[in-house]
Amino acid sequence: MSNKLPEISKEDDRIVNDWWLKYKKMKNLYVIRDHLVRFMDNYPHLVENLSLHWFFLFNHGSALYKAGKYELFVELLLRIRNEFPGVYVRNFGYYDSKLIFWYVAQGRIDEISPFFDWFKIDKRGECMDQLDSVANLLRSIDRSDVLYKEIAKDSNAYIFVDMKFNRFFSQYIEKPSTIDNITALRNELLTNGIDDEWLVDEKNIAEKIRRVKRPFTTWEVNIPKKRSQITDLYNRITDNFTYYLYLNTGISFDCADYFSETVLQYYEMIVSGDTRPKNIFCLDKKTFQENLLQYTWSIVGDHIYYLSQLNAFYLFAEYLETCGNMTAEQKTAFQEIVTETYQGYTERNEKPGPEMLSFKKFPLWDITD
Repeated sequence: MSNKLPEISKEDDRIVNDWWLKYKKMKNLYVIRDHLVRFMDNYPHLVENLSLHWFFLFNHGSALYKAGKYELFVELLLRIRNEFPGVYVRNFGYYDSKLIFWYVAQGRIDEISPFFDWFKIDKRGECMDQLDSVANLLRSIDRSDVLYKEIAKDSNAYIFVDMKFNRFFSQYIEKPSTIDNITALRNELLTNGIDDEWLVDEKNIAEKIRRVKRPFTTWEVNIPKKRSQITDLYNRITDNFTYYLYLNTGISFDCADYFSETVLQYYEMIVSGDTRPKNIFCLDKKTFQENLLQYTWSIVGDHIYYLSQLNAFYLFAEYLETCGNMTAEQKTAFQEIVTETYQGYTERNEKPGPEMLSFKKFPLWDITD
């Protein structure tokens, strides 16, 4: 995508500069919005030269969200998207993801399909980061089927590999682990574009099924000597946790796996540190709050992933009680820590954008539902 703007006359350039000079003196959000709408009505051929795709739309959208008027921003984005695609496409990943977050939160998920069109074409890194955030949200609310239908089914992008694998793996999870069934799963994975050597290895598939379907019995609390052994143990625990969520919450295997991944991320951060874990689960308040996911990529992605991680740990306590690694009292105490962390986070980040709206209920999934 070229950053070069259309060439315009000196008179047109004066009109553009005049718009910006007036805008900089404005404070009222409705006045600012009307100022832009009048320009779009009167000078449609100059809208692209305003460079709205950078700071203006970002700041105006944030201000309208904080004012509780985000529907006005949605209306504005849709008009720009439809009438001035040359403007919108310059930063479509950010704005289309915002529209998806908004529509999902309003219960209008069936209307988000058009907002994937440019994602199917533009594979730039920043666009994939935004799509990754969308994938995280849809997986967390158990609607990755939408993303699969729109993009993942026909894409080999790494962000869809787990989603695609889970879709086919879950179809075999309750079947007997015979050689024929494992071979059939391998062939189905290959047919559907999953060619990662580790994922399609029949021995690895059989081991994955064994780990997932492990009985929910007590985990040994002795910490292995080698760091690689600790990592493998956490992988086995979270694989089994995926199955627990799948059986006890009614969510899809992919949704369960996504939440399980966020728990594994926590333990991978601990293992990557300089010190060995003091105990196998590391769920005291200090350790827990210090090792939750830090800001590592887009801010939007972090809000979604962080809140998903807190939801996951709330249910992880239920799992550990079932396995016998937590007493009922320990479970309740830890869930209170998780809830406190969730409440503190949402209060500090009350209005960053519509990505937060789908997490009003906590926890998202309840084994008692």
